[in-house]
Amino acid sequence: MEMGAFQNPKVYQAVIENLLLRADSVGINEQEILVLHAFLKERDFRTLAVPFSDPSLLLTKVFEILEILEERKATLSRFHIHAKSMHHLCYRDDLWRNGMGALVAGIMAGYKLCSNSTTVNVNETGISYEALESINKNFVYSGAKLSLRPSPIITIRKGRWVCLSGVALICERVRKMAGLGDNISGAGFIYHHMKHESI
Repeated sequence: MEMGAFQNPKVYQAVIENLLLRADSVGINEQEILVLHAFLKERDFRTLAVPFSDPSLLLTKVFEILEILEERKATLSRFHIHAKSMHHLCYRDDLWRNGMGALVAGIMAGYKLCSNSTTVNVNETGISYEALESINKNFVYSGAKLSLRPSPIITIRKGRWVCLSGVALICERVRKMAGLGDNISGAGFIYHHMKHESI
């Protein structure tokens, strides 16, 4: 399922109850995370939330959402978050194989669609290492363990959940934005396999 923006709280509630709680995998952007968090945690419906620049705060909200959804017996086992400076892929490692390839596929799909290119031109790409540094310095969540590999990927583990965070390839020359989130989540989903699948 790919989340979206909603204008009506009754429709949003219906989407939560009839789709989100029954979906195995959800793609979502940072603004939609903030709206979902406010709705689940505070029953506050917002049509717009201003994203903040600190990815460690976003990840804290993601873990709070995952806990609320587990309490509500949601079937969700995979959450693909595409944000401005970073991409995050959270999944239950008892059900899904390693998601590193899926995370990278989403990052590459986002850049390629945005730049309308089949290759990555490093001269036209910005990378926000500040976002990685922010998570490394500021992310604190009860019971979560953070590890920084010798690559631009951070791994966070909490219980059955693994969250991989990687820097976005920032498109310096934007050619297209429509459908970007759908393509990022879709590419990540295609390259992520459940443990019971034969590949």
